[in-house]
Amino acid sequence: LPPDWGFADDFIADLQPELRYFTASNFTGKKLPGYGAPVLPMRMAAIKALKSAAMTLRAKGIGIRVYDAYRPQIATNAMLAWARNGDASTKAQYYPDIAKSKIPGTYVASRSAHVKGGTVDLSLLKWSTGKNLDMGGSFDFFGLRSSYGYKGLTATQAANRKLLRTTMQRAGFKPYDKEWWHFSYTVSGEGNFLILPRQNLAK
Repeated sequence: LPPDWGFADDFIADLQPELRYFTASNFTGKKLPGYGAPVLPMRMAAIKALKSAAMTLRAKGIGIRVYDAYRPQIATNAMLAWARNGDASTKAQYYPDIAKSKIPGTYVASRSAHVKGGTVDLSLLKWSTGKNLDMGGSFDFFGLRSSYGYKGLTATQAANRKLLRTTMQRAGFKPYDKEWWHFSYTVSGEGNFLILPRQNLAK
């Protein structure tokens, strides 16, 4: 890894990874290229900020479940290629109300902020049960329900989204209104590497 990068899961003991793009449990229905290991590379500045958020939540009995952090460009390219093919096998679960052609630009950028190493997708869980808090919608759902201020939320769902957003903002992250789970910490430059098993990484 470059000198100013690290693995978030090495520095944040409470972090619960659920790396969707390392598996087929994502909107493309396939494991994405570039995700060769279930680890979370991020810029160290972003890791420190995320650790601060995790500690704040831990005091409330709440943990964080991370779905994605650094994303190699090859993975984003695969997402865009998927949006152009005719496969609709995941439509009912991930984009029931919109056409696949509408996903690029709104939900998947050609140059994702994830490639910089400061962006993270996450949700909250309750430590006493290990279950996710109800956010009123699932990760990577393409539609209005994913917008932070969606009007169809219950009071509990809205409160859970607010807890996640305010905690991340206080730690220095910026939210993305169309995706309640998406937060970015300002960093410069981009990553240019695949996510590989640790034994294949240079020391």
